[in-house]
Amino acid sequence: MKRKESTYYQTYHVYNYGVDKTSIFRDRTDILSFCDLVNNYAEKYFIDIFAFCLVRHRYDMLLRPKRGSFKDISDLMQYSIGRYTMNFNKRTFKDFNQKRHGRIFGCKFYSIPINNEDELRNAAVEIHKKAKMNLQELSEYEWSSFRKYLQGDKTDSCIHINPMYFEKFTPEEIIAMHQ
Repeated sequence: MKRKESTYYQTYHVYNYGVDKTSIFRDRTDILSFCDLVNNYAEKYFIDIFAFCLVRHRYDMLLRPKRGSFKDISDLMQYSIGRYTMNFNKRTFKDFNQKRHGRIFGCKFYSIPINNEDELRNAAVEIHKKAKMNLQELSEYEWSSFRKYLQGDKTDSCIHINPMYFEKFTPEEIIAMHQ
């Protein structure tokens, strides 16, 4: 089925699972490899990342193409996921002495268009909640943008986010949104 053409500067909740919901991130090395690829390709394809959460068997991100084309998001995902899969399979053999080939993700990727500010805020909250942690744990979880929203420039994020939408909220308001 052909994808409906996106609207200009549309934001999308993009996510994917491991095949049969198996682990796509086995350890810190896998996560950092994924983050590096996403950062590099997001810069190359002019994509703003507003929120993300990485857990053992899935990733979720809130993305907006700066040039307004969904093709930029599609290219970001195609190249970062393709390269990550190659690295994952090579590392499986090298570090874990197991032969591995083929897909690790269930499909290309899923995307949900975000149409207004309420949907944007709700999508970011839902993305952060994928870690299934209480707020204290989530505020310390390094594989989510939630920590960056609370601490601002005081902390780094493995995926470079553009916090422009959430800069207008205080940390207390951000916490209230997530309760």
